[in-house]
Amino acid sequence: MKLFTKDIDNKLFKQYPLGNQLEKQKVVSKIFNPYGQGRWYLLNSDPEDPDYLWAIVQMGREVEIGSVSRKELESIRVSPFRFPLERDLGFSPVNAYELWRGLKDGKFYKDGGWVNNENKEMLENQSVEIDHHSDELEDILPKVKEVEPWVVAKAERAATDLSDLTHYLEGESKKEGMDEEVEEMSEEIDDFDRGGYMAMGGDVKFKDKVKSVKESLLKRKKVAKKVQKDYGKTYSPKEAEESAKRIVGAMTAKEKLKMRMAKKKK
Repeated sequence: MKLFTKDIDNKLFKQYPLGNQLEKQKVVSKIFNPYGQGRWYLLNSDPEDPDYLWAIVQMGREVEIGSVSRKELESIRVSPFRFPLERDLGFSPVNAYELWRGLKDGKFYKDGGWVNNENKEMLENQSVEIDHHSDELEDILPKVKEVEPWVVAKAERAATDLSDLTHYLEGESKKEGMDEEVEEMSEEIDDFDRGGYMAMGGDVKFKDKVKSVKESLLKRKKVAKKVQKDYGKTYSPKEAEESAKRIVGAMTAKEKLKMRMAKKKK
């Protein structure tokens, strides 16, 4: 990928007379490190000395404005595979001062809009790289006669790491959906706690709560949006029972945590 095109250069040269006046110019292009920290938002360049660039530079939480070298940006190679920096193809020119203030406030620009989760974009970029190298591996394997053990071990480690993180993220996604279910059902569970079983004396059993929540879910036939991928828009009896167990379990754990915190305060 070329970091600089003729169109980008023309825009950078045109804004050179504006110097460091952020309010009067736009960020022309964004260059980034796909594997870690490092983002360069390019503002202008000297037509007489194209290696000179003026840019907003973000390294982690640090944001600075100053000159950078075009040659240096083109020569940087980053781990783990010594890949070059990349240009954000979806980046839309924005006012330089607006972007700078946003970065200083802890925000982050992508596609002309604010995105708070920098790690997510990094992972999205790495996902593209993984797809690319997976295709390369498929193409080259038929041409290879022998493979050394260390290569197999490295590939196995990479596959295991990728499996671990995908399952983790899938679990986190389902957890968000479960939290939404818990919030939707919490009032009904509270009503159940104050209802017939408590009036009859003794503690309410887990299975009784599950039964009540299951009946409520089937009656409402409403599935939280974030878990519709797993259950569809309505519950079957089996799915309702599974969801009810998760909801009651989460509410029980939440209640125990509240009790522990109350004891600590005393």
